[in-house]
Amino acid sequence: MNINEFSPYIRVAMLSTLTAPFKINTRVIFDYEIILVTDGKCKITIDNTEYLCKKNDVVFLRPGINHKF
Repeated sequence: MNINEFSPYIRVAMLSTLTAPFKINTRVIFDYEIILVTDGKCKITIDNTEYLCKKNDVVFLRPGINHKF
């Protein structure tokens, strides 16, 4: 698989409602991931850099990136 090619196919789409304190440990996935914060805030760590995301923020992760939130 060439991770530099963009694939327009959607493998999974879901609406997740997470309540604090909720944590997803460090992971690497082989698909693009789009995270939309619809309410509240969350802290996302991407390649050891922390970002504080708030309502209406969108995070777009390419395949093969270490991240947790």
